[in-house]
Parts: sequence; structure tokens; C-alpha cells
Amino acid sequence: MEKPREESQILEDLTTLAGSPGYVHAVAHICHRDNVIHIKGKLKPSDMDRLFSRERLIRTELTTLIGLMVKKPLDLSQQPTDVTEGYVKRTDALLQELHNSMSYPMFASMFDAVKAGATPPNPWHGPGMREPIFYGTESAYAFQYRDLVPEKYGADDAWMLKNKGFTSGQARTIAKTMCALMDEKGTRLLADTRTAIAPPVTWLPAFEFSLDEVAFHSGVEKDIVEAFFRAFLFTGDNSGFKEVGDFNEVAARPLLPTDRGTVLLFSHYAIYEALYESPFFWMWDDKAYRPTAAKHRGVFTEQFAARRLAGVFGHEHVYANVNLHRGKDIVGEADVLVIYGDRSFCRRRLRSSPSLRARETITSLKPTSLLPSKIRMIKAGHARTNCLPVDVGWWTTTRKKSCFHPASKRSSCSALCRNTIRHWPFRQASP
Repeated sequence: MEKPREESQILEDLTTLAGSPGYVHAVAHICHRDNVIHIKGKLKPSDMDRLFSRERLIRTELTTLIGLMVKKPLDLSQQPTDVTEGYVKRTDALLQELHNSMSYPMFASMFDAVKAGATPPNPWHGPGMREPIFYGTESAYAFQYRDLVPEKYGADDAWMLKNKGFTSGQARTIAKTMCALMDEKGTRLLADTRTAIAPPVTWLPAFEFSLDEVAFHSGVEKDIVEAFFRAFLFTGDNSGFKEVGDFNEVAARPLLPTDRGTVLLFSHYAIYEALYESPFFWMWDDKAYRPTAAKHRGVFTEQFAARRLAGVFGHEHVYANVNLHRGKDIVGEADVLVIYGDRSFCRRRLRSSPSLRARETITSLKPTSLLPSKIRMIKAGHARTNCLPVDVGWWTTTRKKSCFHPASKRSSCSALCRNTIRHWPFRQASP
């Protein structure tokens, strides 16, 4: 297996290429080529085949290109068609080389072990993890980020309005409008090419937006749209972005300013993801508001998990904010608890260091008999597990309280305390 060039060498070439005059037009061309589905009549499965092509650049690759491009002042100069096409071909080649370079450590170690007759090493650690992380699937769909923003940050609207100049609902409306305009402009450019029987000189107009047009089409006041632009406007030179694992500023601020009073936005996903993620860090920087923001995040995740689990298992099987008592002692807790047949599922929101997002896990509790058992809480990010000695049994409900009857102590009764977000009545589980 031939060893490719080092990542640093390839990124150096990409940085040089991205700083070329008018390279932004190549980025616009690639974004249109790889993110737009062309259909005729009704949408068919085959129309989407190109989105799964190995030649298509994915979002992380496009964000890398944009992050390298903004290291220098944005150059909007229009280049001859053959020059732009040359940029595109060179970009594709370098990113394919970068993929090969990332994949090499994992495959090389496996091939070397096979040649030596040894057991191949575990590839899923160290350098071998860089490739699957960078080229892995997305955390969510763009529309999920978009639609969850008001729910996630609605409780923080007063803070956002005071400190940023807009609410979560207004931000969602503005972002949605920009994405709709992107689609409309791209469609018009495509229609023009069919009329002229020639591709457009540049696809950049599909990704360029003015303050006035966004305010007009969104119905949001101009000063609020301006505040939104400020919050997500890229500034600086992205100097900290030196390798693909570094923080890329354009991921948090995807609006690129031009010298003609407009901004560039190259994908739906970029603005929706930034809108979903960035406010958390804005509020975290406000030490006085930090506890309130953390509380709101906890409520959001608990409500969301409870609602989604209720949609699967039914409201009668889902309980929120549960404390498990043995006598007067609390021996277990769960943000959301599902009891379904002889299986229980417990979701706990886990807090990590202040610089990291809270980690979450769903813990499966599997009481398989009426014998005393243990609830095993598996914490994400930890090698060990905490076992809480809680007897398995069943719940009964009276008008005054709900009780848990341990199978090992049928004469005793331990109260199961709860502070529900919604009222999901306990059911009587037969032993």
C-alpha cells in the first residue's frame, strides 16, 4: 500500500488553492453541484443517487474549504470559466488525497499485520479514528436543528433579546427565509441556463443575501435581521484552524461578509446547525446567567426525551423526574423512566466539565425475574459502571401515593417519588 502525503502537506496546498483570486466562485459551483438535486417531473429514487456518490464532497469537506478560504480577505473577482473549472478539479483531487491520507494509518496497520501473520490491531483508536469521525454521518438533519431551536432556547428568549437583539423564534424565521431564498435563487439560475442553453457564469448569486431582501421576505424588522447577521457574521482570519480537527470559526459563524454590503451563506445545514449550537456558548460566557441556562438545557432535554419516548411506548409507560427510595434513602434517580413489560429504560442527563457539552446516555435496566437485582447505570465517557442495589418488583397506585413493591420484601412498600413534567399516571404492573 503506497503511503500518501502527510495531511499537513495536503492542507497547505488546499490553503494556497483556497486563497486564489475568485476561488469563492469555485466554492459556489461545488456547493450547487453536490447539494442540489435536479429533478424532472416527480422525484424518483434515482434522482438522489448522486448524493451518495464517492465523488461528492460532504459538508465537513465543504466547511474545511470555506474555513481555509477565509484565512485571506474574500476575493469576489470573476475568473474565466476554465480557471474556475480548474479550481474545482484541483479541489476534488486534493480532498481525495486528504481522504486517502486519513485512511492510511488504519489500513496500513491491518495490511502489515496480515503480511506478518499476526493478529490485526484494533483500528478504532488513535489516528485510525480520524477518518471515521471526519467522514461520519451528521448528528441530525437540518430541519431537526431548525425546528428544535425555539423549543431548546425559548426559555432564554429574554436573555437573547437583551444580549443579541432577537428571540429564538425570530432567529429561526430569518434562517428559514435565507434558506428559502437560496432555493429560489438557485432555481432561477437553473431556469436561466435552460433558456440560454449554457451554464451560468457563476452560481454565487444563489448564495448571496442582502439585509433588505431578508427583512422583506421574512417579515422581521430590519434591525432584528441586522442583529442576527451580526451574531452569525464571520470576522477575523480563522488563524486557529490549522488541521481538520481544529475549531473552524465558520462552523459557528457561517455568514461571510462581502465588500458590497451583502453576506454569503453556502448551505442550509450551516446556518441551522450554528443556530442550534451557538447560543449555548453565548450564554455560557455570561457567568451570571450560566446557572439559569444550564437549568433550561436540562428541562429541554428531559422534556424532549420524555415526549419522544412517550411517542414510542405510550404516555402510560413513561415517567419523568423519578427518585427511587428504599426506606428514607434515595438509591437511584432518573430524568425519564420507561417501564414496558418486564423491561425498564432509564435516561440520565450527565454533566461533564464546563468546557464540554453535557453528555447523555440511555441506560437499559433489564429485570428478568422477580428476584432481587441491581440497576446498572452506565455513564457515557466513563470506563466504570455504578451499580445501585435496587430490588425489582412492581408499582401500584392509590389516590395519595404511588408505591414500589420490591419482590424480595413483599411486606414492605417504598414510595416512588416523582415531579412530573406532564401527568403520566402510573400503571399497576403485574408481577
